[in-house]
Amino acid sequence: MTSGRPFLPRFVAGLVIFLVVSAIWLYAFPGPYLAYVVVVLLHSGIGALATVLLFPRIVRAWRSEVLISRGGWLLLLVAAVLGVVLFLTGTPRS
Repeated sequence: MTSGRPFLPRFVAGLVIFLVVSAIWLYAFPGPYLAYVVVVLLHSGIGALATVLLFPRIVRAWRSEVLISRGGWLLLLVAAVLGVVLFLTGTPRS
């Protein structure tokens, strides 16, 4: 049974929810243990996948959505760009 909604938007929404929850968890519980490393790798990989899947939607939304909706998509785009920059440059700790 399907709910009538396409699979991809629900899948990407699940990815974004995972990214939010894992970001909160990574911030709250930093440490040199295996679960942290696994969550960092999952967060990085899923973030890259979500960025690739969301980019076409963001471009379409920018052309057709109202101003307030564009603002939400812009925040998501900024988060994706920051994630890609951090992924490519690394995040050294002092």
